[in-house]
Amino acid sequence: MAFKGIDVSVYQNITDYAAVKKDGVDFVIMKLITKNLNHDNRFKIHWKGFTDVGIPIQGVYDYIYAGENLVSDFITRANAVIRLLEGKKTFVWLDIEDSCLKNKGQALVKAIVAYRKVLADAGLNSGVYSGQYFYNTFIKPWDNQLGDCPLWIAKYPSSKQMKVSEDPNMANAPKVGKDIYGWQYSSKGSVAGIIGNVDMDIWFADIEAKELENDHKDTAASDNYKTEGFRKEMAVLLGLPENATPSQILNKTVTISTTKNRNHKTVTALERLMRDYGYYTGAIEADQGKTPIFGAGMARATALYQAKQVGLSKPDKEWTCKKNSYRKALGIK
Repeated sequence: MAFKGIDVSVYQNITDYAAVKKDGVDFVIMKLITKNLNHDNRFKIHWKGFTDVGIPIQGVYDYIYAGENLVSDFITRANAVIRLLEGKKTFVWLDIEDSCLKNKGQALVKAIVAYRKVLADAGLNSGVYSGQYFYNTFIKPWDNQLGDCPLWIAKYPSSKQMKVSEDPNMANAPKVGKDIYGWQYSSKGSVAGIIGNVDMDIWFADIEAKELENDHKDTAASDNYKTEGFRKEMAVLLGLPENATPSQILNKTVTISTTKNRNHKTVTALERLMRDYGYYTGAIEADQGKTPIFGAGMARATALYQAKQVGLSKPDKEWTCKKNSYRKALGIK
């Protein structure tokens, strides 16, 4: 259960975001912050562009530089990340690969732990990106102190240009002694709508979903919403009695995606359901007196739900009328 994605920064000149989506890109990760703690110059442009066409934003990354006082410098960067996100709730990747971070021993892991705590206190999930060699050499000897830290690992088994439709050989996937969220398998991706090369990633959706569920156990509202709460709210939003049967609710569902019925009133119930699983961290617009929006965040959450809960081998990020995603959510076998 894997997705294809890209990671981008100021160096990617994207001329057509819709073409990127049409080419088969399932998600994107964007550089957020520069060495000087300012926005990457194309971050806001990329965020709007990908959001407008409904490409889920898996997260942002911080290519980390630090001096001798690692913990202090990492904490400073973490606080800058929170400031630059301006309230956006997304995953944050600590990009640990610069030569200034080599041979730091246990101090590097302590700094990573401190950085992640600052983000966690702000309600943000985070993980570590690194190359296979860097991770195994400079982090792995102490990685037991990282706990269940999500990992995104780079390893390029081929130097040829790769299209989105081409799959890497999974036999060449990185080996770091534990499951990884994603594998950056090429720096020479060729994607429609992007001038020049772009990094290519394959994402293991079921692993990410499992980790997010584990992280969310202590903060989830309760399992009651996943069973009775969702059914009752869906029934009311669809104009049915609160005690309507799951089958009656299913028969009144509509297809919802980033392009179909994206403002339908039942998006509110779907948002609440995805939040209860831990897959969605965005706003419940209806609770703020606003019209609900099925945007990129909900598309990503739906894909994770379909991969882990529904068991779809190719999640489509859509709630299709009367189909399996709804059936699973309503408890219909």
